[in-house]
Amino acid sequence: MNSATASVTHPRLRSRNRQLAFVMDEISQPFTASAAPIPLAAPTVPLLPTIWICGSAAVLIFWFIRWRRVDAMLRTSDPQLEPGVFGIVRPVLYLPPRIADHLDDAQLKAIVAHELCHIRSRDNLTAALHMLVEAVFWFHPLVWWIGARLVDERERACDEEVVAERQRPRSLR
Repeated sequence: MNSATASVTHPRLRSRNRQLAFVMDEISQPFTASAAPIPLAAPTVPLLPTIWICGSAAVLIFWFIRWRRVDAMLRTSDPQLEPGVFGIVRPVLYLPPRIADHLDDAQLKAIVAHELCHIRSRDNLTAALHMLVEAVFWFHPLVWWIGARLVDERERACDEEVVAERQRPRSLR
């Protein structure tokens, strides 16, 4: 090859030579001030925390609406409500207006004893605490399963205490 043919190069090769020279300059001097800053993406709200906050808010709103509905039913003495204890700081025992007409004295005493057991064991407080746990960990199915089990176990414990109390001799009561 002579010098005359070496100076004439294909346009594509000239373009690649320029690109190679640019890359070589950048690699050989990586920390120079001439490097252009990389534009950052616009700040975005992280997706998972947003979903978690929305889920927690939905659970809390659901519990609040449910609590308001029960409160309204209590204020109107709705006959659909069954006996129960309502409130945490000052629990109130609710008995439907005409329940005494349908039960004898022993049954009524058993219902009252059952509900008083809930008050003594502070079941409404533990239920409220578990509601907060459900609001925080709403995405975990085990939390909801445990909540259902806790309700069953609280009821069973009060039932067993009432049965045990009724089986004790009167002198020990």
